[in-house]
Amino acid sequence: MIRTKKLHALTDRAPQALLNKNRLFLLIRLAPFIRTKALLIMFKPFAQIFTALSCFSFLLLLSACSTQTLSKEDLIERSENFLKNKEPQSALDLINAHGSAYLDDPELLFITAQSHQQLNDPFTASAILLSAIETYPENTKLLEAYFFSLKAAEMSTDSLLI
Repeated sequence: MIRTKKLHALTDRAPQALLNKNRLFLLIRLAPFIRTKALLIMFKPFAQIFTALSCFSFLLLLSACSTQTLSKEDLIERSENFLKNKEPQSALDLINAHGSAYLDDPELLFITAQSHQQLNDPFTASAILLSAIETYPENTKLLEAYFFSLKAAEMSTDSLLI
């Protein structure tokens, strides 16, 4: 009977030992995945914070890259300052970049023509002023500038009725 108890004890332990061996084998095989999973669980709040900050930074950069439109008065003032400082190309660049909302404004057309005049391009200045005069025939400042641009381009001024 003692012998049978030992035999039963050995047979009862054998499956338990085999099960422990299999558990140990699984733990060894799955250890990298378990560590990775633990790290993911541990760093999940940081990942969420990092993702939110990244999205917020991207939106800030996106809004910073958009060009802001200038008011008509600011655009005219800055362009006139460029012309006073003998920088007509900068004035043209500024008007081209921000003046699309004010294409038919007589003051901006006059400044654009002055810029071309300072760049020694009286033909373009004449064309700009002619289109401005057709739109605003009562503006004598445009008519006078058109006359001087025609003179600078050595074109005939006989067709002008003053």
